[in-house]
Amino acid sequence: MSITSAIKEVSRLRQIASVLAEQELFLLIDKLKLKKHIPLTHKPRYLQNKSEIPRRLRLAMEELSGAFIKLGQLLSLRADLIPKEYAQEFSKLQDEVKPFKFEKVKEIIEKEFEQPLSNLFLKFDQDPVAAASVGQVHKAMLNNGKIVAVKVQRPNIDKLFETDIQLLYHLATLLEKYYPELREYNFMEIVKEFEEYTKNELDYLAEARNIDIFYNNFRDDPIKIPKVYWNHTTRRVLTMEFISGVKITEVKKNRPHYVRQIVESYIKQTMEYGTFHADPHPGNVFVMPSQKLALLDFGIVGHISNELRDKFENVFISLIKGDRELLAESLVDLQIVDEGINMDKFKEDLSLHLGKYYNTSLDRMDVSSVLYDILSLARNYKMKFPTNFVLLIKATATVEGFGKELDPKFDFVKTCRPYVETLEKNKKSPNYLFGMFKKNMWKFRKDFVNFPDELKRILRKGKVKVDIEDADIRKFTFYLDNAINRLAAGIVMAGLLIAAALIIQARLQPLIFNIPLVSVILVVITLIIGLKLVRSITDEKRRSK
Repeated sequence: MSITSAIKEVSRLRQIASVLAEQELFLLIDKLKLKKHIPLTHKPRYLQNKSEIPRRLRLAMEELSGAFIKLGQLLSLRADLIPKEYAQEFSKLQDEVKPFKFEKVKEIIEKEFEQPLSNLFLKFDQDPVAAASVGQVHKAMLNNGKIVAVKVQRPNIDKLFETDIQLLYHLATLLEKYYPELREYNFMEIVKEFEEYTKNELDYLAEARNIDIFYNNFRDDPIKIPKVYWNHTTRRVLTMEFISGVKITEVKKNRPHYVRQIVESYIKQTMEYGTFHADPHPGNVFVMPSQKLALLDFGIVGHISNELRDKFENVFISLIKGDRELLAESLVDLQIVDEGINMDKFKEDLSLHLGKYYNTSLDRMDVSSVLYDILSLARNYKMKFPTNFVLLIKATATVEGFGKELDPKFDFVKTCRPYVETLEKNKKSPNYLFGMFKKNMWKFRKDFVNFPDELKRILRKGKVKVDIEDADIRKFTFYLDNAINRLAAGIVMAGLLIAAALIIQARLQPLIFNIPLVSVILVVITLIIGLKLVRSITDEKRRSK
């Protein structure tokens, strides 16, 4: 570390300590070993009301600005890592700071594109329309007359964030070293995730790619997504279509209609497209003069695979229908746990934990509270959900809160119920069942092919004593062959029956007794194979007696 860097870190530590002292967070100062950095003018004051700590910590983050605001915003999305009250308080963090001078804006743009600003834009407003800790937005006009919003990154913001991240690693190390009881929160892992998150936040090309995905997905949708102008976009400058309008919170008319549009948009993002806005709060939704909604700020976007989407659909269905057993099974299917966890105990605790919600009408159920309690319980069991699934849960809770803020009569469960009914219907359709059959067949094939390598890996882990007679090996081989043959026959039978069902649905000609002839033939073949299978099993049982 250079002398300059060391001086910057010490100076920042002093600032952190002073801000915490002003908020009477001396308990945290003690834990972070920051007393030596506090000016003598600050007398130790400890908060008597512990419930005030989340709010005071949020105020301290806002004053420290920069990476600390971004850290708080990230933590607000990770209720699986921190207590619910902290996550909810951090979601209030405001990212509005004093703008930097136009001279610097011009300097950064010209350096990025290696040409004068006047060559790039016909007009460029010197006063920004918005300013945040990472960058600020200016209204401009391209040479072809298009009105655009130009987002410019703050000077040296990457170096400032780098200093703060190194300090956060240092503070996390102190907490885990001196306070073992806090290790369950895994502060080092939080900082590491924040570092990755920051890299994306400081790369406007990544945000531009996110916007492009949404723009293509919602091209024919009532929700407006701004277009990216790639010829005027770099890692530090993002140029996109300018959206005229006001924040949705400033609009009084048609609120129920707008809320329904946002919920439907969210369902499409998660259940159909697999790419969703992870922070859909009201500040990111504008109402245009045409009364059309526009979605903005794509710095935090979640991506879910088809497999994860299927599992979340089950969670979603169980929440809307109030099915605790299905919810428990769905969560167990999702999570990644340490070895030794008692899954039966978890399912029992989950059912008891959520009982208070299901004793009342589902129409009055607070889905956000249910989701936060699920994450809280998972944290107690040291369960680690996939990051994108946690973002999905947080986005769901945000959408529900968004709806209730704009429309007191908004009912998340009632709004989503028609979609859930369609979802359940699709899951029972022959096409879906056949798709799941094919997927499971491929998984079975993969596991079967990899079995020898997996067995070798297990054997390498320790000494294994094998004492088997040759006759035993031959007997084992005989039964294994029979078992594999029967499994193959069962799979073929299942495939034939699914194919028959699909052909019946398609009404394929010719028909016999109003049933497709091909389906009848397939069912007959299935019966023949089934009879032979039963006979084989019966003969083997008779021989073994």
